[in-house]
Order: sequence, then C-alpha cells, then structure tokens
Amino acid sequence: MLLMPAPNGCFYAIGTVDADKRRHVGVWLGTGSCDQTRLTSPTELPPAAPGITERNTVVDTVEHDGTWMTLVTSTATGSGWGDVLRGTPDHWERLRLREPPDDAGDTPTAVGVIRNEFVAVGRHGRQPAAYFSSGGSWTDRDLPAPVPDTAEPLGIAGTPSGSAVIVGRAGGTAIVWTSQDGGATWSTQQPPGLTELTDVVRDGDRFLAIGAATDGTARVMTSADGITWNTDNAALPPGTRPLQAIKVLRSGQIFAIGQAAPGQCATAWHRESRTWTAEPLGCHGAPTALLELADGRVVAAGGTTLWLRSS
Repeated sequence: MLLMPAPNGCFYAIGTVDADKRRHVGVWLGTGSCDQTRLTSPTELPPAAPGITERNTVVDTVEHDGTWMTLVTSTATGSGWGDVLRGTPDHWERLRLREPPDDAGDTPTAVGVIRNEFVAVGRHGRQPAAYFSSGGSWTDRDLPAPVPDTAEPLGIAGTPSGSAVIVGRAGGTAIVWTSQDGGATWSTQQPPGLTELTDVVRDGDRFLAIGAATDGTARVMTSADGITWNTDNAALPPGTRPLQAIKVLRSGQIFAIGQAAPGQCATAWHRESRTWTAEPLGCHGAPTALLELADGRVVAAGGTTLWLRSS
C-alpha cells in the first residue's frame, strides 16, 4: 500500500484489487475526517482474458516539484516488466521502464530523486540496475556488485548536488552503492555486522539508513557522504526488531516502521531530539506507507488497516 495527498486534504491509498487470476492497481480516497475510505478505481474490473494470469503490484512512490512517480511491477504468463505511473490518480500517465520489455525482465524495488531527476532501482534479470528518467522514456545502467546474482537494491536517496545512496542486500550481508556524480558512476561497500539495509532517506546534511544486524536486531546507520557510515547516536532500545521503512515527512519529522514483537504487533518509531520514541500501533499488521496531511496529522496504511496520528 502506498499513500499520496488528495485534493480534498485527505489522501489516496494505492494498492491492489484481486479479481480471479488478475490483480489490478486499486485506488482508495480518504473521506470525511480522513478516517474513512472509498474505492475510486477501478470502478469496473475488465474481463479476464482466457489463459492469461496477470499480476500488478505497487512498489514505491516519490514526489518532486509537485510531480509524483509510482512504480508498479507486472507479471503475465511467465514474463515480467516494470511500469511507472506519472502524476496522481486523477491523471496517470503510464510509462514502461523498458520498451519493449525483454526476456530478462525488470523488477523495480524503489524510486527516488537525484539531481532533480527521478531514478528507480531494482534488477534487470539478475543484474542490479538503476533506471533514469528522461522525458517520457527511461534508460538503465548496471550497478556494480560483488556477486550480481545475489545483489538486490531496496532503497534509494539522493541530493540536488548529485550525491546519492542505494542500499540493499547481497549474499547475506548489507550492501551500499554510493555516487557523487548524479548516478553516472557507483562504488560499493558492504558494512560489517549487517545482514541488510532496507531503506534510506536524506535528512538535511546526512543520510539515514535502516536495516538488520547479524544478531537479528534493528540498526540505524548515518553518513554525511554515503561512504563513511556510523551507528546512529540516537540508539534504539536493545532488542528492537528490524525496521522496515523510514520516512522524512513534509514537516521534517522522521518516522520508521518496524515489528515490535513476534507476530503482527507493529510500532512506529519517532525520531526527535536525538531520541527514538516508540509509538505502538496495535496488532493489525504493519504499515507500508506514511504521509503527513495538510493539517499536520500523520496517516499510515498497510493491508486493509488505516492508522491516523494526531498532530
């Protein structure tokens, strides 16, 4: 589930709608006091084609200068490709990461902005790759990796100056790709003691990345340049389970989402004054998206559950 602002001051929730052998991109609009939703798309499911099994899965979304880009992975009868939805559900323009798709297939996992350009990351076949937007088309570049077959980019963050970081996992360890030239060239490193880094954001003059340590607990790493990484000095409590996503909201607030205990009980972690504060979310699954509304409230969504946090 993904979230983006809606014209009524609430939100669009973007997920999937299952119908027989097909899975479509669905859009729900927040209504009332933004504590209710109604399905706005698709209003009518297209008929299933005989023998065709198709799956669309929303992956990630990002906004820059008022334009939104949303990634979708699609599979049908054994082939796979990546789509990009430019704009908002009011007027989406659908683009392909690769046109026409090839036999290797593209599996995008995250999208960000580097030097005012949208950049998606994922895998082309088994090769980690970055995809750069150029008008209405996309071009891809292979990412270096110690063992390409195991390297998987999971998150990306960039700056207007051209420095950028991609995080992920490779062969049971975390991997970091760093660029200082807008993504033209990349270097890699595998920070010790980490099994993966799942997401990264830019917060002012530093990058913040979240992941898991070899002991199965959460780690938050910081870096000014994307090359030298240190454990966040705002330590999480010992034994905190790995975090899944991190977000810098419109107001500058930082939230991370993770599992608080075995099972389905989730926690939102709010970072302020150099401290991470736990905000329990109950045992209704874990959010996959966060958004700050115009009135300062924070909305989270995941699966069939909606959370609202007062400002």
